[in-house]
Amino acid sequence: MSKLWTYKGASKKYPVQTGDTWVVGKHRLICGDLEGETNLYKELEQYPADLMYVDPPWNNQIASAFREKSGVDGEAPRKVEVSKLICTIIKIAKDRKLLLFMEGGNKMRQMNRDCIDYVGSPKVKEWTITYTDRAIPCALWAIDFREEPKDDYPNLEGLSEFEVETLVMSHYKPNRVLDTCGGLGGTAWGAERTGCGSITHELSPYKMAEAIKLLHKLTGEIPKKV
Repeated sequence: MSKLWTYKGASKKYPVQTGDTWVVGKHRLICGDLEGETNLYKELEQYPADLMYVDPPWNNQIASAFREKSGVDGEAPRKVEVSKLICTIIKIAKDRKLLLFMEGGNKMRQMNRDCIDYVGSPKVKEWTITYTDRAIPCALWAIDFREEPKDDYPNLEGLSEFEVETLVMSHYKPNRVLDTCGGLGGTAWGAERTGCGSITHELSPYKMAEAIKLLHKLTGEIPKKV
């Protein structure tokens, strides 16, 4: 197996394992596999979200690499059909009647649109934003499954993903925001900065450990495994 993404070693202090749920203040973090075993759905029954923001893998190669570098498949990391993963993510929002903001690469715009159409949404809006500090153009969709879909979007065109997340949470003021591909905790960081709670779901135990470390630093709350 190639070298795992262990980052800066936060996993030594926070030994996250697949299947874990950790709490840091008003933030809940679940380590699991959206395409396999996960406690996310059980968590959402008890701690429902009212907004969803997610930056899923942009293509099959990236999605498969995430699995390999996370070590979740042992010695035989499997390939991922990212369109199925995207449909799973969108369906989570649909089943829970949420407004979903979803990022995606420019090269995969048509695939993402096809996934949105396949799951079916009453209202969709699209912007061009920039990804990270490298200013890579990418797409952002608002996919609205609320019981009464609205045109109540802030002006997001051309912003960076960090500006978008903060503006979206400031605009809607959710009680709890859900990120199903939480990575290193960027959405949870934005939620804390704007006074929201969050649910972060992440495949990699190592990435989740880094997110816990970040939230501990931001909140001063002691992380707890529950």
